[in-house]
Amino acid sequence: MVRFWHCSRTGHLWLIGGKVSEITAIQSSGERHEVVITNIDIPFLTLVRIMVKWIIAAIPAMFVATLIYYSIFYILVFGLGLSVEI
Repeated sequence: MVRFWHCSRTGHLWLIGGKVSEITAIQSSGERHEVVITNIDIPFLTLVRIMVKWIIAAIPAMFVATLIYYSIFYILVFGLGLSVEI
């Protein structure tokens, strides 16, 4: 089974389970290759950790979205005088 690994720090593409000559050929060729991902095998606890990070990242985003919403509401109601008198 041949697997590829991409190092995000250096940008190198490594071929795991192949020959050394294939690794250098992949690194030296500047051609673009189309890749189809058929399966992603992620352990359950790693997936849970990723989802917890998403939840933690969503909390400040929620505050920013609320601030933008109320700023627009304040401008429309008080700034442009669109309030409804009862």
